[in-house]
Amino acid sequence: MRCMPEFPKLSADDYERALRLPTSATKPLRVVLDTDLDNEVDDWYALTWLLMQQQQPSAGLNRIALEAVTIEPYSFKTRLEALQAAYRIYLMPPAQRTPAEQAYLAPYLGQIEGILTLGTNPYELGSDPHLNGSGDLGVQGSYDSALRIFATMGEPSDGRVFKGATEFMRAPYEPVVSEAAKRLVELAMSASPDDPLYVIAIACPTNVASAMLMAPEIIRNIVVVWDAGYPSNVTTLVNDSLNLDEDLYASQLLFSSGVPLVYVPGFYIAQQLNMSQADMLGYVRPSGAMGELLYQRYMHNPLFTFYGINPDDLFGRNWVLWDVANAAWVLSPGSVSSNLVTAPILTDSKMWQPNPGGHPMREAYEISVNAIFPTLERQLQARG
Repeated sequence: MRCMPEFPKLSADDYERALRLPTSATKPLRVVLDTDLDNEVDDWYALTWLLMQQQQPSAGLNRIALEAVTIEPYSFKTRLEALQAAYRIYLMPPAQRTPAEQAYLAPYLGQIEGILTLGTNPYELGSDPHLNGSGDLGVQGSYDSALRIFATMGEPSDGRVFKGATEFMRAPYEPVVSEAAKRLVELAMSASPDDPLYVIAIACPTNVASAMLMAPEIIRNIVVVWDAGYPSNVTTLVNDSLNLDEDLYASQLLFSSGVPLVYVPGFYIAQQLNMSQADMLGYVRPSGAMGELLYQRYMHNPLFTFYGINPDDLFGRNWVLWDVANAAWVLSPGSVSSNLVTAPILTDSKMWQPNPGGHPMREAYEISVNAIFPTLERQLQARG
């Protein structure tokens, strides 16, 4: 097994400089979006917002230069297998279920019954490559979707979209070399501590961790903005967010390498960014070709069936646009309140462990939906 490489040791002043709230007062911020775009819905909105801000900057937001979009893999295989295990219990006569089996089934019951009403079942979902982790783990689909968004926005991609890993890290400190990881290294090497590259990471961090393992010195020149599980002071719950769960080795490296990190907890910070079908119809769909594309993606969310949601009956429902939070912190740091804390250890059991000797990181503790969605929607409508 590989040993952890010798990462540069950053000083307190280095962290203070890297983790200060970003500002484009003197020049646009250098940005990379690292994304599993075709996974569901939220990444589409994050990429669109970044492209809009680059094309027609809002006076109230940081100016940016989106230098690359790097594609991450994704897989629901583990979650699908857990759902299928619950379904096997569901099929048992209730009297034959043990208390442990009944407890395992309970959180899946509504999901299973919703799936059944859609005319399928968890076993049949196993043939869906979107869920079962087959093929290239969604990389080609995300790549194609990125190009489609660039084209709809009238923005040349100019070789700015790069395919990433088609597998997760197999062992600690073992990089998965890809075009995306190579491009991250190149861009980071051209950055500096005074003009860092902001890596808005809204997926599993395989590409990001691989780039750091390929060239450890780049941690001086980058700031990683990543969203995943619970706040770092919640030490009694398992972090089962998809971004963390898919590639534990890469996730652990974000906290052990010393890279300047802005951590946005998904629960319950990013989770507040809910949008309904009514919001889509009222604010998004009327906004020209890009608004229509975003609306259609919302209505054809590839995860609806997995969660037993009928897309023809979204009355009263909301969907979380989790990953918009990361873009918001870069564009409008005041909309995602954060402070400096000590980076914890991420254990093999996917739980936070306090690390008194850890390095500083920035962590979000509050988010303002009303400072984010109206701004994004007005920019979208202004495009027409």
